Amino acid sequence: MSATPCRSGRKARHVQRAAPPSVNPAPPGPSGGLYRPSTLADLHDFTRLQDTLDNVAWFTRCCIATDVLDPFNLDVTTAYALLKNTTKPVATAFTLAENVDPIVQMFDIAAGGVGQFSKRPFVKIHISPVISPISFGEDAVDVVYKCIEHNIPMSCITAAQTGATAPVTLAGFLGASFAAFILDNDIARCVALR
Repeated sequence: MSATPCRSGRKARHVQRAAPPSVNPAPPGPSGGLYRPSTLADLHDFTRLQDTLDNVAWFTRCCIATDVLDPFNLDVTTAYALLKNTTKPVATAFTLAENVDPIVQMFDIAAGGVGQFSKRPFVKIHISPVISPISFGEDAVDVVYKCIEHNIPMSCITAAQTGATAPVTLAGFLGASFAAFILDNDIARCVALR
C-alpha cells in the first residue's frame, strides 16, 4: 500500500476492490433481499456515501452502471461520478484506449488545466492486460499504452482460477499467477521505456 495525496490535500492509503454488476438494496425477508442490476445513480450514491466516511481514505468504483450500455458513455459517466462526488483518490477502469484521452481532458479541467492531471494523478486504473492462461487482451494492452502516455497509475489484475485457467495444484496456480504478474509488469515497463 502506498500513500497518495488527495485532491483535498490529505494522504490516502490504496486498497483494491472489485466492482460487482448488482446491488442488494434491501435486507433479506418477505419484502426484499433480491439483487438488482446496479445503476449510475447507485454509483453516485455510493461515492457520496464513502466521501462522508473518515475511515475510507481511497475509493474504487464499487459497482458497474449497467444502465449505461455504450462503452464510451460508461467510462465517461463512471469517471464523472467519481470525480463529482468525492475529493479522495479513486480508481476506475477504461473499456477501450480511445476512451482515455477525453476522460483525461475532464480530469485536467478538475486538476486546473491542460497537463495538470498527469503531473499529479488522483485516479488509478484497474486493468487485466494478461488473461489467464497467459494470453494478452488486445483492448486491455492498448489501454495500458494510453495510461502510460498520460502517467496514470495502474493496478494490473491477475485473475487465474484454480482448475479452470490455471493448474489445480497450489504450486501450479501460484506459478501461473506469478507468470501473469511478471508479464503485466513487463508490458508496462516496455511501453514506458519506448
